[in-house]
Amino acid sequence: MVSLFEASPGTRVPAHRHPNLQMGYSLQGKAEYVASGQTQVVEPGAFYHFAGNEEHEINNVGNESLVSLDIFIPPLEQVLRAWQARKHQS
Repeated sequence: MVSLFEASPGTRVPAHRHPNLQMGYSLQGKAEYVASGQTQVVEPGAFYHFAGNEEHEINNVGNESLVSLDIFIPPLEQVLRAWQARKHQS
């Protein structure tokens, strides 16, 4: 599953984990991705990944919106439910 992720400047996605492999490609902005005690600064053109059940967090540390393409294998149920809810609102 591919998902477009967007976060305003200053946004913090708290530490969490899920069984899905997550990888992505940064399109815009600057963020810190923290996983397994390691911090990676991600800017446009960078690739990142988290193993299934690896705790990770995301912090938008730039002055512009963070935009990335996230890929979840298998699909992340929470994202699928959000898509379905939006579909029904239209």
